[in-house]
Amino acid sequence: MELLKRYGMNLVRLRLWNNPYSEAGEPYGAGTNDLEKTVTMARRLKRAGVDWLLILAAIVVWLR
Repeated sequence: MELLKRYGMNLVRLRLWNNPYSEAGEPYGAGTNDLEKTVTMARRLKRAGVDWLLILAAIVVWLR
């Protein structure tokens, strides 16, 4: 994190997926940031003094 800050990073975009895993626990492939992972990353960024922006993302699974 410190290396990125030295190169001018001052904002990180965090995506929170509504349901990143299938019923079998497999990720859909679009992203795996559930609430727990997103909160952990936000706390880490806050401790490092980096601002973050929360993006709410939805995974739509089409049934055939």
